[in-house]
Amino acid sequence: MPRFALPSAAALLLASTALAGAAEPLVDPAWLAAHLDDPDLVVLDIRDVEEGSSADLFANGHIPGAVHSDYAEAGWRTKAGEVIGMLPPVDQVEALIGGLGIGNDSHVVIVPHGVTSSDFGAATRVFWTFDVMGHDQVSILAGGQAGWVAAGQPVETGPGRTPEPVTFTARFRPELVASAADVRAAQEAGV
Repeated sequence: MPRFALPSAAALLLASTALAGAAEPLVDPAWLAAHLDDPDLVVLDIRDVEEGSSADLFANGHIPGAVHSDYAEAGWRTKAGEVIGMLPPVDQVEALIGGLGIGNDSHVVIVPHGVTSSDFGAATRVFWTFDVMGHDQVSILAGGQAGWVAAGQPVETGPGRTPEPVTFTARFRPELVASAADVRAAQEAGV
């Protein structure tokens, strides 16, 4: 029986940057430290925790100037019927992104924990969400928060800044979303 194999998260990440004008998909701590004062940069900390509060995790130490959005709770994924992890409606994603102070001209650097492969999976999922919404100025911090700390970069504590909401207008790319029928067709084709 043919098996449908999804490309690795890293391959998807690199492939999605083929669009003209896209930001580098991965940036290192030195690059981010050198660009923290860029006015269009938004450092998006998506760390969450299975037990306890992600707000507390963020307050205990984060990249200076970062905004926090709990990946598991903020609305990056939704449930459709019995299927979890689905893309929310475009208007909800626009409100989520704009509420984080991210506009269409922002360069977003996504910061996961940097401890497990699941962390990178969460970061690539948020990256993909921006990609589907037509926003190409997105990068992931290589090594995440753990890599930032290991590189000796500064950390601030406290609740962080409250982002000023802005308008984010999606340019939805439906060709980047596979339906169940698409997956079945790929399976039947032996892809």
